[in-house]
Amino acid sequence: MTTSPEKKQLTDILSERNPSVDWKTRLNSPTRRLLGFLENISLRLEAPIQWLIHDPRFNPLYHTGTITIFLLAVILFTGIYLTMFYPFGFTFSYQAVANIEANFTGRIMRAMHRYASDLAVIFALLHGWRTFFQDRFRGPRWLAWVTGIGMAVVIWFIGITGYWLIWDERAALLN
Repeated sequence: MTTSPEKKQLTDILSERNPSVDWKTRLNSPTRRLLGFLENISLRLEAPIQWLIHDPRFNPLYHTGTITIFLLAVILFTGIYLTMFYPFGFTFSYQAVANIEANFTGRIMRAMHRYASDLAVIFALLHGWRTFFQDRFRGPRWLAWVTGIGMAVVIWFIGITGYWLIWDERAALLN
């Protein structure tokens, strides 16, 4: 397989920066070509947002991991607050939610908890999408990728148990 002078120069530069990676094999692999194709699609979908914002520091798509962690902190805080006023059991669940909804602060906390949960799932999926297609899960970042997958499973499990707490029609679908 012949390589262009530009690609050889690129592999030489990357090998100097990180000699532990076989850049020649990695850049010429079919997996990398597929990831590059999918990355191009992703960047084209992000282009209108980048055009509107102009400054990459303020583009939310470049900070999906940080936004997800912030939303998880909001979920933790509001979840602890809501748990303090929630008696567990089948007979108490509807009354507990009604009591929380009757209080203005409780209603705000429950709404923040619900919407932060939805947004955390969306931003976590966007973060996983960007990390995978931009090939940022190899080398020194493999541990972060593996723990991120583990966190996604934990978040999924906690989301299911959150639906079980109120035991409504949506929670019945999970059984």
